[in-house]
Amino acid sequence: MIQIRPVAKKDVPSIKRIMRETIEFSKDDQTTCAECLDAYFAHEPFYAFACAEENNKLLGFICYDKASIAKNVYELYWIVVAEKARGKGIARMLDDYFVKAAKRRGARILFTETESAVQYAKARCFYKSCGYKEMARVKDFYDDGNDKIIYGKRL
Repeated sequence: MIQIRPVAKKDVPSIKRIMRETIEFSKDDQTTCAECLDAYFAHEPFYAFACAEENNKLLGFICYDKASIAKNVYELYWIVVAEKARGKGIARMLDDYFVKAAKRRGARILFTETESAVQYAKARCFYKSCGYKEMARVKDFYDDGNDKIIYGKRL
């Protein structure tokens, strides 16, 4: 049975492995994720992490936080599922966890973002299937022809 729980220090090697093995993520993404984990374990009031686990094996994780300058707005930074664990509804379980956690904290709206590049088509479909709507698009943000797409969901 798949369980969603807060990330523990023992999960860090698995999270880093999943980031390395996920083709959508660059070295910069991997470095940023490691920095966010460091902040999380230092109990800095910035990032929250949760993971999906089955039979003591980490299958995916999520990183989110309250937007610092907006009232009751939360941002989803990463929702990542290991390649071999995809297609089992784990990403949706992680998003459900995020939505419930944000609601408990009084969230009124959730945001996430992704790229318009072809390799992010599945991410865009996933966000739409979870009820996120495209709220903004920044043309050529990541590179020429690769826009930043911002999705939002009102609670």
